[in-house]
Amino acid sequence: MFQAIFQGKGQWIALLAFTSVALAVSSFLWLKKRQRPALVPSAFVACLVVILGVTLFLPGSGSASRECTLNHQLAEPFRTTQGLLNGLMTVPLGFLGLLASRRRLLTLAAVIAGPCLVELAQASVDAFSRLCDSSDAEMNILGGLVGMTLAWFTARARGMELRSYADERTPALVAVALGVVGVGLAVPGTAFTAVDATSIQAGSGKQATAMRRALDEAFGAGYTSIAESKLQYAPSMGAGGRGTLHFSDDKVDAEMAWPSKLSFTASLEYSDTPTDRSFPIDGKEHPRLTGAQAKKLATQYARAHYPWVRDATSVTATPVADGRLGWLVSWRTVEDRILMPAMLDVQINTVGRISQLHVTRGPSHFDHLPPPKIDRSRAIETVRKSLPHPESLDFRANVLKATRRDGQWNPEYIVQTVVKGAVNAEDADSTDYYVDAHTGRLHEEPPE
Repeated sequence: MFQAIFQGKGQWIALLAFTSVALAVSSFLWLKKRQRPALVPSAFVACLVVILGVTLFLPGSGSASRECTLNHQLAEPFRTTQGLLNGLMTVPLGFLGLLASRRRLLTLAAVIAGPCLVELAQASVDAFSRLCDSSDAEMNILGGLVGMTLAWFTARARGMELRSYADERTPALVAVALGVVGVGLAVPGTAFTAVDATSIQAGSGKQATAMRRALDEAFGAGYTSIAESKLQYAPSMGAGGRGTLHFSDDKVDAEMAWPSKLSFTASLEYSDTPTDRSFPIDGKEHPRLTGAQAKKLATQYARAHYPWVRDATSVTATPVADGRLGWLVSWRTVEDRILMPAMLDVQINTVGRISQLHVTRGPSHFDHLPPPKIDRSRAIETVRKSLPHPESLDFRANVLKATRRDGQWNPEYIVQTVVKGAVNAEDADSTDYYVDAHTGRLHEEPPE
């Protein structure tokens, strides 16, 4: 996690360290000159500079999202490394803050308001652009409270006198007022989204079993060992309890939709130069591989590992990057104009080995599927009416697919919107909407 956060920011880290030390030394000399306690306040200054530098001034995307997530699961950050580190980070701040100021109410106000203001600043100020997450504020506040508690016991044990509540009432009220003003300025311009979880979590035993079965199906039993320490679960935005499992080792990088397990992707090789990381099909190399040869090899593999491809109504072989990365062989099944859920894509590199794999699970045939009752034009019109400025968009509904929601399969149109005037429509940013072809209901969230 530290590598992901600080990679490529060595100069910035050095500047932050220098700044914190310089300000701490300056504070120490200034307080010493006035015959005041200097060590603890100087340490507090250094700690505050480091934390503000990491939370606010660490280089971000440069553009504030104006969005903040509210995590329903208050216990979730306690189960993640990131959450625990967020809590530990502010323990010394609360500890040193109380001992340096000797003011309990003022320190309490700062411990509670500070993390909230930092998160809102990350969401609303371009210079501080980072992810705004209620779990981060939660753990920062708890860490600060733990630090304050430790400082209180330390003060009592050493006979240190704290300010009376009456003496610190005014600065505490000023701090609260400033916090309320800061929150009041940031909240109106921030969109809040309630979610079930926000942090990347370690995979569970149940998730490891699912990933192992998918890899065994794709490449044979024992192809790779699933170490739970390398398996991670990343929740998706929204309150649907869905997310993605990630696994990586020296053989494969794999992803799986969770909890549906309907989508599985395995990446073995990223280079246009074939390597031993790619997966052999027949144990031979095939230089100057043609599309027909790639299709034959992929079919040999698919029938051995995913027998349901025999039901496919379409098998295509398409060159990838003008053939530099080999061929993509795809299996699709269409019944009554509806694309079936079961799909397979196998990328064969230039020597006849598998470099990429994507599987979408589900039936390749339905005995009873609700029939479509609306056409493409009505699906597009449904999406058009739901948007504030449809005149600036182009609409396409090229796919009618059987999808699953809440355990039920229904035909849905996938309606894609693209901003008009895009130089290259294929590369332009697009948004997908989903319209139930049986009921006409519009869904903005993707299916399972």
